[in-house]
Amino acid sequence: MVHLGSDERKNGDTCLAEVSNEKLEFEPFEKKLAYLLKYDGILSDQIIRWSNEEGVDYPGRLGNITQCRKGDCRTNTSGRWIATVDLQVGGPYEIYSATKELSFRKPFAILAEVGSIDSTYFDKYSMPKRMLAFAMGLSDMKAWSRGMFEESFTPLCEAMFGSHDSCSDFAKSNTGIEETYIRSAGRVSAMCNDRTRNVTRHIYRRAFQEKFESVEVKPN
Repeated sequence: MVHLGSDERKNGDTCLAEVSNEKLEFEPFEKKLAYLLKYDGILSDQIIRWSNEEGVDYPGRLGNITQCRKGDCRTNTSGRWIATVDLQVGGPYEIYSATKELSFRKPFAILAEVGSIDSTYFDKYSMPKRMLAFAMGLSDMKAWSRGMFEESFTPLCEAMFGSHDSCSDFAKSNTGIEETYIRSAGRVSAMCNDRTRNVTRHIYRRAFQEKFESVEVKPN
């Protein structure tokens, strides 16, 4: 599978400014991308694309698998689609409920989104407990009320993390991760810098890179 996400597109202008002053044209870019991925043996039914939230028609858009969050996921689920639950939003019951609601609709897969949380903030923002709530939402049990969820979450949490770890208080909380941390311009800039300059992230084979440099896409 290849994931072509939303943040790379939305934040792409900053990255592209490092190499060009021209605005990226979507259709030629998609054509070149399709050619290169096919060259590497990757076809459209292996490509995951973020849901088209803006509602613009992109005839040449690659990817037969749609990824979306709760609230954005389409009602027509006849095709292959992947649901995403943002673990940064809301408390454990909200995470559990969102996961359970999406699981009933039988997506191809359900992903837990942790955003740009690094190891420093992993425990501070209780990501392991948030993952537990997500896992409970994936269970085959029927949907629980808030009270039933809290009663079930607390002993599981204590068994995993210890009785001293404020599991009961966390089960009752409704607080997500600080919006200022998630969306801070500094973190977006740092991610962009890492993705464009860190040579260890260039994982393509030499032949693929040479092919990339040689491809020219002519307009229709």
